[in-house]
Amino acid sequence: MRAMLLDEPGGPLRSAEVDIPSPGPGEALLKVRSAGVGLTLAHIREARGPRVKFPRIIGHEIAG
Repeated sequence: MRAMLLDEPGGPLRSAEVDIPSPGPGEALLKVRSAGVGLTLAHIREARGPRVKFPRIIGHEIAG
């Protein structure tokens, strides 16, 4: 699948092909047509929060 990646805090975004993840228990896999990159990207790029790990796929505002 095509994804937007952030490799390190403050780094540039890049588009890349990545493996399609397998859903775990209680999860579902959705086919997404497009995803937006919003305000939370600023917090992720600055690595705010204890759970921000890199590299990271970004974009959680999805449309089908």
